[in-house]
Amino acid sequence: MAKKSNNTNKSKKKSQNNSLIKRVLIIIFGITAVVCVVGGIFAYALFSSNINIEKDKKVKDFLFFMLYRMEWSEAVLDNVWAQIGDLCELSDKNLYDIISDAEKLYRDEYFEQCIGQTRRFAEGISWADAKKELAQLPISEKELCDRYEALYTGAINDVLREKLLMDQALPISIMPLEKEMCKAGIAYTIRSNPDPTVGGEMDIRARMLDDMPAECCVVWDAGDEVEASHWGEIMTASAIARHSRMAVVNGGIRDTRQVLAQNFPVFYRYRTSNGSLGRTKITGYNIPIRVGKVYIKPGDVIFGDIDGVVVIPRAIAYEVLLRAEEINRNEREMKGWVHEGFSAVEMVNNGGYF
Repeated sequence: MAKKSNNTNKSKKKSQNNSLIKRVLIIIFGITAVVCVVGGIFAYALFSSNINIEKDKKVKDFLFFMLYRMEWSEAVLDNVWAQIGDLCELSDKNLYDIISDAEKLYRDEYFEQCIGQTRRFAEGISWADAKKELAQLPISEKELCDRYEALYTGAINDVLREKLLMDQALPISIMPLEKEMCKAGIAYTIRSNPDPTVGGEMDIRARMLDDMPAECCVVWDAGDEVEASHWGEIMTASAIARHSRMAVVNGGIRDTRQVLAQNFPVFYRYRTSNGSLGRTKITGYNIPIRVGKVYIKPGDVIFGDIDGVVVIPRAIAYEVLLRAEEINRNEREMKGWVHEGFSAVEMVNNGGYF
């Protein structure tokens, strides 16, 4: 009787274990399927179909995934949707059928391949967007940045406010590694996301570094990442070798003493000894990104000092510079009025402000 009871218990335990394994496999397959669906849709887009973009729930789910999980810029999303929309008339398939076929194409053994194809597709669109001709400046980028560095972020922000650009300052959590750091550069953007895999990461990092232009400010957006470092001693040395001017990291840094020893301005959100490999991966570079409320495009001007970092759209960067230089001169004059004993009313009547 006892033996029969033991066998029954073993059978129940085995059944429970099998059930647990099935649940785990379902979860793993579900996560795999979501990523593979995206890669599959892109690969399968050549045979795309009559998709009702406005009403199809699958489409809305897909948009949500791209916007909040892939975290592409609005420009990239618009490009993707335009391409999908253009292909809607090529067949009678609906989006559900495309997703189903995509899942058949990409199973576990093609998981890495699927991720790679998705990344390459995203990079291709991002590069097309980023390679649009940058607005021409009346002076060199070097002179522009040098002149910005004679100013301060408060004056720049005041000019942007005059132009009704109220959200051009990066989150207040991003601050200089040393309070004396005051630097400007031309935005060269990088985007990364948490990812425990390491395949292909060194390749994209090498390409990113080799494409890094002189006079740039490396702007690294790691989203809500709070564990990995994204910048350190070797990345600093590599940026200096390519004549970069500064780095702004919406993420983590490490090797702090070694970074400081190289006298390279770095603005950052947090510090940690954790490395990046096995924790995060670059998903694109030289692409439009968003940090906090601020949209940043390659070629924009980035300026940081002890009060934080501000982003100046390239198209108005020279105009903003001239006005900020005027404000700087005016404020020197106003300080003179204070020393001369002007009353506050007299200062306001003379065009001053507080």
